[in-house]
Amino acid sequence: AGRMQLEAARLNRLVQQIIELSRLQDDDPLTRAAPVDVDHVDSLGLREQVLRRPEVLRRILDADGGVEGLPAKDDVANVVVVGMGEAALAGDLIAAIAGPFMAVPMVVHRGYELPSFVGPDTFVLALSASGTTDETIEATEAAYEAGASLLSITSPDGHLAELSEAWRTPMLALPDDINPRVELVPLSVAPLLALEQMGFFPGGREWITLAVEQLEHRRTAILAGDDPAARIARTIDRTLP
Repeated sequence: AGRMQLEAARLNRLVQQIIELSRLQDDDPLTRAAPVDVDHVDSLGLREQVLRRPEVLRRILDADGGVEGLPAKDDVANVVVVGMGEAALAGDLIAAIAGPFMAVPMVVHRGYELPSFVGPDTFVLALSASGTTDETIEATEAAYEAGASLLSITSPDGHLAELSEAWRTPMLALPDDINPRVELVPLSVAPLLALEQMGFFPGGREWITLAVEQLEHRRTAILAGDDPAARIARTIDRTLP
């Protein structure tokens, strides 16, 4: 009798799950469906930040007149990108884009302790939008003590910028009006331009310019109602269990 009760309960749960699944696949699973203002959902204004990305990147391109104090290409045996969170993802992007063209290895480092090979022939890219990331600060200090060449890409108001000024090492300041949650691309573009200047990433500026033009084209289509993401969402709507 106990076994029959257990199986009956299990069968009842299964039936209830099937009923719930059928409701989700109904023509209108929301009994009170209504349009939602995107500004109400996007309280941080991330959509606007993304839509104005072409202007931010063009400002970085237009402001780039070369960085003073970078090491010569022949003096660099390896490149280390230091960062956490979005900055580390930017490092991954830099390595994926420029890495195949580089004659020296590139390593993306997350954390406090630097790789043991870091020394005077290492070029370190320190990425931090806030300039206050503990791991990045400590790793950059260790790189400076090891005699590595440094380039910091950061906020002009953070601690990393203060260190760069004190050490008299090169620094590229990020635009002060970007949201830290969408900093990935600006953090990637400035180092790519520096690598091009050093001879590690030939043609980088031209490719970045073409990418900005493509972003502008995509934005125009989205604002005109031709949003590929929305089309895909409508196509697969209610087709998944």
